[in-house]
Amino acid sequence: MVADHYPAPRGAPLPLMTIRRAMARPGDETRVRPAVGAPGRKESIMTPEQAKWQAENLARRARQSRMIADRLETWRHCPRKPCRRSSACLGPDPVACARHLVWDVLDETERAILQHGMQLRAGGASAEDALREAQRRVAAVSDGP
Repeated sequence: MVADHYPAPRGAPLPLMTIRRAMARPGDETRVRPAVGAPGRKESIMTPEQAKWQAENLARRARQSRMIADRLETWRHCPRKPCRRSSACLGPDPVACARHLVWDVLDETERAILQHGMQLRAGGASAEDALREAQRRVAAVSDGP
């Protein structure tokens, strides 16, 4: 007979789920959920309203990330053919596409210009003014005092 559970070695720390159960107060409405990645994780401590809000929030953030990726034209450097064909980010993770552009495609100077330009645009500057000012700031830093 083979046991499907092996005890932890003597002196090993308690599993996270055991600690959570020990800390739960009697009568708490929240259920103890297994640690992330634990086998058999089925319980959720979110209410239906919270789960709905989270799903909507994740969808909204994905739309925003995709819009930013499209504005930065990350599809030009994307390794996925469908993105290049449609001239838009179609990948499953638009944040990863933007990260690929910023860290793998752009050099240090271009990253600095992008960062300054985005800060200026967030401050209300037009695209042309933000680009011109970002290039000026980066050139002033690289030229030195």
